Amino acid sequence: MAIVCMGRDTTPRLFYGWWILGALFLSGFMVYGGGLYSFVLFITPWTREFGWSRAATAGLVSAFWFSAPFILLGARATKRFGVIRLLAVGITLEAVSVCLLPLADALWQMYVLRTIMGFGKVIFAVCVPVVLATWFRRRFSFALGIAWAGWNLGGLVLGPATSLIIDRYGWRIACVAIAGGLVVFALVPLLRVLRVHSPAQLGLARDGARQQQSVASDTGSEDFDAGNASDEEERTEGTLFRSGAFWLIAFSTVAYYAALAGMLTHQAALVESAGYSAQIASVILGSVAGLAAVSGPLFGRLLDRGHVLRTGIIMQILLFSSVLALSVVANMPSVMALVLYAVTFGLTLGGADVSWVALVRRRFPKFSVAQTYSAWYFFEVVTLALAPIAVGHIFDLTGSYGRTILILTLPAGLSFVFLLSAQISHGRSLDV
Repeated sequence: MAIVCMGRDTTPRLFYGWWILGALFLSGFMVYGGGLYSFVLFITPWTREFGWSRAATAGLVSAFWFSAPFILLGARATKRFGVIRLLAVGITLEAVSVCLLPLADALWQMYVLRTIMGFGKVIFAVCVPVVLATWFRRRFSFALGIAWAGWNLGGLVLGPATSLIIDRYGWRIACVAIAGGLVVFALVPLLRVLRVHSPAQLGLARDGARQQQSVASDTGSEDFDAGNASDEEERTEGTLFRSGAFWLIAFSTVAYYAALAGMLTHQAALVESAGYSAQIASVILGSVAGLAAVSGPLFGRLLDRGHVLRTGIIMQILLFSSVLALSVVANMPSVMALVLYAVTFGLTLGGADVSWVALVRRRFPKFSVAQTYSAWYFFEVVTLALAPIAVGHIFDLTGSYGRTILILTLPAGLSFVFLLSAQISHGRSLDV
């Protein structure tokens, strides 16, 4: 099989890493678009059919993240089993679990299946930066932003599509459709392109450079070099958790994603409760996802140019603005506030993860991307698991989304404080 087209100078016209990135984009389109964005649309029909509380149904969304403890083993798992096996297992677990959801008739059964789906998602998510780090160095954040843009674009397309299927055929058929898409569009293309494991097999270095020309540029401690850590670094992995700066970043992450997850999980129900139709709610959900798909690569380019701290501050401002805009929608419905929310939250959702990953990588350059990402991602996923349940309980107690969303301004503000504290502890700017 011809992997690349060669010109007269025998330089590949299209770096094979872009094919890898394309497959990861498509896989994330289904894994994330079908597993999270589309899944929140099941909250309303489940509440109506089974009579469960809002906290219980919101918990089914967050149960996706209950496998968080396994994330801490991500670096060792990728080294022992390899990313190809882990990616295949992760996608398969999610496909089988979502296909079995229509057979469940008890809340505990759905929680079990949803937790297994989460385990598959976690396996998939941990592997994505590791794969891209093998193929990209100077464009690592940009490539990561594109890969994660697939997750958000999946929400843009699959959100309205799933809503349409639910309206016409019911939520059970929607589950089967998502499962089929996971196999056809997520699993098969990814396994095909990953038959080439690294650019070294093509006589290339990362970013498509010739190996003999890239030796000097592939070294240094201030870049986003995400190669494998040395044995000594593997043995000292625990030092990451003994760093005060890491814990400040972790606290900022928890506060940030508490606000983000609360809005993401309840936004469709909130828009409906504000007097808008279910179709309008799905359009808003899709618009947020569409903007997120654009903002990921955009902020990735900024991060690759060294604007790490500045991008992080922008993310904080966008999050706080989206909380305030959604609070206005909940308290006094306004089309202008709804549009402002969709724009600010969409930009936040797309740029958040890539911004945090870049910040942790720049702050701890001696650790591999598998180590830093697994450690940081653990705190994100724990927050994504617990925050929707907490927000659901607040709604059940207050009976008002207006008060509930307003409370989220507290963690949004705390996240900014912790981020600045982490910058001060660093002693010098994270930007270059």
